[in-house]
Amino acid sequence: MENKMDMTFNYPSLLINKNIAIGNIKVMAEKASSLGKDLRPHFKTHQSAEIGEWFREYGIDKIAVSSPQMAAYFAEHGWNDILIAFPVNIREIDLINQLANKITLGICISDLKVVEKLVNEIVAETDIWIELDVKYYRSGIDFSDTEGLQNIVSKIKKNSKLNFKGLMVHKGDHYTTNVELQKQKHFEAIEIIQNVREFMDKYSENYIVSYGDTPSCSSFDKFDGVDELRPGNFVFYDFMQVSFQACDLNNIAVCLSSPVVATYEDSRKVITYGGAVHLAKDFISGEQESFGKVVRLRSDGWDTKIVGNVDKVSQEHGIITWNEDEDLPLPGEVVGILPVHSCHTASTMGCYYDLNGIKINRFNVADLGHYQKI
Repeated sequence: MENKMDMTFNYPSLLINKNIAIGNIKVMAEKASSLGKDLRPHFKTHQSAEIGEWFREYGIDKIAVSSPQMAAYFAEHGWNDILIAFPVNIREIDLINQLANKITLGICISDLKVVEKLVNEIVAETDIWIELDVKYYRSGIDFSDTEGLQNIVSKIKKNSKLNFKGLMVHKGDHYTTNVELQKQKHFEAIEIIQNVREFMDKYSENYIVSYGDTPSCSSFDKFDGVDELRPGNFVFYDFMQVSFQACDLNNIAVCLSSPVVATYEDSRKVITYGGAVHLAKDFISGEQESFGKVVRLRSDGWDTKIVGNVDKVSQEHGIITWNEDEDLPLPGEVVGILPVHSCHTASTMGCYYDLNGIKINRFNVADLGHYQKI
């Protein structure tokens, strides 16, 4: 097999095709605009200041992140409207106050007891979002708990620094290969949101609803009662999103380059330097369990024809079954692996390389003094 891409990567590296990523951003921005919705992309997928700049070209001026440290990183790079789309950690009140003094900061409430703490300790003007659980059952105030929602809004109004901004929804159980079930869950969530709005309108005005998850934002057009879309994974996509029919293989913008270290002709097995510490351990179940799909690399990226399957991973090993109709690679050659979950692969790898071999850095929580003396 000809090893077409020669960027001198002698170890696993996460490649990014900038053109594909920008194309994904463009499509989502245009979709949100056509639906009359704002787009607040979640930056937890790429966590890179440089990649963040690609979004500005499409009028994006507000983002979501998953921690105060990540918010501080993007604030340092010029983002001034940031929602921390994770239940507020009251041990980080000092950093939250510092950020709120500099930017328009939103924080997420998932428990009335936390609001009581914030009322006494928030000293800078801060947007408050209530996380609404619409049958995902992860975190948030249950949509049927109207009394709880009313109590939280009442508590927020006790501190003039707290501004009730709206409701935040993540419908994570859209992550299924059953497209009809996706549609059913999405339409059910939209109906719940509309019902909750009828109730909330009695107690507050000028609030908005933010709705996230890449499968629904990619696949559906019905968002009645929603004001802004908050997908994240769409910038890269991955093989999981392909399995959900949220995108095609040619929309995947990242690929792990993985050197071949051994091949076994009789079993059609290929061993690569690219295991759990590189890909993470997400997998797709079904007739063929998969920790990633193998493709050939080329000078302008990678093929979309799948030539093998990552059957399992250990710490550094990738164990691949090579397709019967494809020539086995030789030790020393480099193959590409399309990740199952690009968010986790990007997090484990810690940086990216573009197709010219130029390194693209990303947020590292250790750089911001994550471990503090207590």
